[in-house]
Amino acid sequence: MDFRIRGRVAFVAGGSKGMGRDAALALGAEGCKVLVVAREQGAIDAVVAEIKAAGGEAAGISADLCTQDGVAKALDTCNSLWSMPDIVVSQTNDTQFGKALSMDPAILEDTFRVLTMSAVYLAQATIPAMQARKWGRFVHIGSIAAREPERHFPHAAANVARPATSGFLKTLASEVAADGVTVNTIAPGWTLTPSLEMFFGKSGWTIDQGNEWLRKTIGVPAARAGTSEELGSTVAFLCSEQAGYITGTWIPVDGGNHASIM
Repeated sequence: MDFRIRGRVAFVAGGSKGMGRDAALALGAEGCKVLVVAREQGAIDAVVAEIKAAGGEAAGISADLCTQDGVAKALDTCNSLWSMPDIVVSQTNDTQFGKALSMDPAILEDTFRVLTMSAVYLAQATIPAMQARKWGRFVHIGSIAAREPERHFPHAAANVARPATSGFLKTLASEVAADGVTVNTIAPGWTLTPSLEMFFGKSGWTIDQGNEWLRKTIGVPAARAGTSEELGSTVAFLCSEQAGYITGTWIPVDGGNHASIM
């Protein structure tokens, strides 16, 4: 299927690894001009090279998107290369361990800055230009923990910050829908990113053994981890012309692990 976004400018936050990487690759394959933004320049350059090798157009920049200055720096680069972005993929990750009663408040503040304020800064800096053009796509890669707090690991800070991010994006979606701008959240479950592979490795498991743990202990109905390619293709669809009437949604990509009906 042609998603009809060829030539659109796509800004992919956290685009150097894992889910962000595959979102960048998927958008590049659809003919978007992709700006890969992350921290590690070497990993950024590798994704840019991969998009170009497949015939796409891409560039990359290292920036801290948890600050307004970092967002402005990256957008200046995007605008000087092409234009302000038509498409934004928002993703940051910060999972600090701590239980609710013993958690250092500084950890909660830092997690909120990384998981919530980064999305706020990016949306506030990019969506006005989309409104002016009467077309835009903002896709946030979040987590199923926004609706079902993580119980297997002590991630109290993330369990607080992720629902706040979802609340902001749901509010934003209703405010900009009439301007042709969609705002959606993808909620990945257990996905075979380098981080999950590292966790399996530290546990002494092969991928198959890790998938068996997901089936037996976590209860993932699909009995395996998802792939970041599966997530990337979902991002690309939500950025498409065909998805223009989908906004304000929270879409689990989790092999059926999200138990809630709504």
